[in-house]
Amino acid sequence: MKILGWKLIVPVVAAATSVVVALVATGGGSPGEQSLPTVTAPAPTSTIAPQRDRITTTTTVSTAPDSEVPAYLLAVDNGSELLPAVGGLGSVSARDQADSKIVQPWRLPPLAERQAAEAEAARAAATAAAAEAAQAAVAPTTTVTPVVSPPTASQPVSDSPPQPVNNTAVFPGRGGVGYIGDPAALTVVESVATAPAGTSWDDSRKVLNVNSPDLILDHLFIRGGVDVYGGGTTTLSNSIVEYGAGDEMGILMRGGSGALVMTDTTIRRAPGTTASVGNGRGGVQISGGHSMTLLRNDISGLPDGMQLAGDNLLVAWNWIHDLAMVGSYPNNTHNDGIQLYSGSNITIANNRIEIGATAPYSNGALFFQGSGIGNVRIESNYLDGGGFPMRFETGTVSVINNVIGPNRLYGNKLVGPAATVVEWRDNLDLATGGAVTPP
Repeated sequence: MKILGWKLIVPVVAAATSVVVALVATGGGSPGEQSLPTVTAPAPTSTIAPQRDRITTTTTVSTAPDSEVPAYLLAVDNGSELLPAVGGLGSVSARDQADSKIVQPWRLPPLAERQAAEAEAARAAATAAAAEAAQAAVAPTTTVTPVVSPPTASQPVSDSPPQPVNNTAVFPGRGGVGYIGDPAALTVVESVATAPAGTSWDDSRKVLNVNSPDLILDHLFIRGGVDVYGGGTTTLSNSIVEYGAGDEMGILMRGGSGALVMTDTTIRRAPGTTASVGNGRGGVQISGGHSMTLLRNDISGLPDGMQLAGDNLLVAWNWIHDLAMVGSYPNNTHNDGIQLYSGSNITIANNRIEIGATAPYSNGALFFQGSGIGNVRIESNYLDGGGFPMRFETGTVSVINNVIGPNRLYGNKLVGPAATVVEWRDNLDLATGGAVTPP
């Protein structure tokens, strides 16, 4: 049962404004098999102003007439007139010069509503067909009914339609997470003189070294990477980490450096800098077992979004996007949204991961490879891009209620023989409008 050409009009209240929303749904570090033919996904053409996503708020985007705006819930605000947006799955076209309202976060409507919309469309189609048949019936005709043998074992039988998916995933809209305040309100860290207590600044590498245990870093604009050596728990919140002028790194956790709690933080490349092909790092990279809590962060610009290994990890409500694609085959970056090497008791939930689908670079929105990966729960994420958006070579996983975006090079999943699936249900493939079949 494909979801084709269905529009849901929903009233949304943001501040004192009523906004009409239209949903149109149509049917680093990792070595991968990257030698198949090139398939290039179209790049987004708009920039979304950063505002935190809440059900009752909107994000405003300035659009030119007839421009393509990536969005799933969007309405065009033309002053006194609110017009639903029109377009396909991955983008909509703004009819006039306007501020477009994007509701955060995005979610699919409930299954019952989708089924009701499909049933109504089927009734309308049947009524139109009956009217057309009545017009064609000018004179009586003689009908000869052909004799058709029932199907035999050698005759093909048509496939049943895809099963409906009761998917209720919720995840951030683009630009809805990370640091969303005024950068001028942050304390700039870019020299020995500006390094906070408990840290030191390496000017040759443009890196802030965290040397003390249980250190809290809040409301900082760090013009470089962060290299964590201290034990205990390092907390980074409401900050911007802008790497690229020296050693290319976001947050690097050294072995034995304890736990990391990172919330509401943006990790991005400094303007005017370019990734190097030899750098396979992630925006968050660890080199040893850790406990991590990564919530509501915006990560971009390095070959991988996150490279993780450790127990008791919570990765939720993050946006990973615009990864670095440099080099030429076979010496090129291999991009993953989240690459997991080892660890157990891991939750990856409600994230938006968009890595593109460009050979030979794109590997997997989620890529698991290594020993000792156990009890990983993957739930309510939006996963788009890669050779396969989900690539599990090893590990024990539960995959529940995820949305797989339309962009991929080869297929919607790859589950290797060394991987074990505990549970698999309600995963929707937007390219087909049906369920992602269990492996």
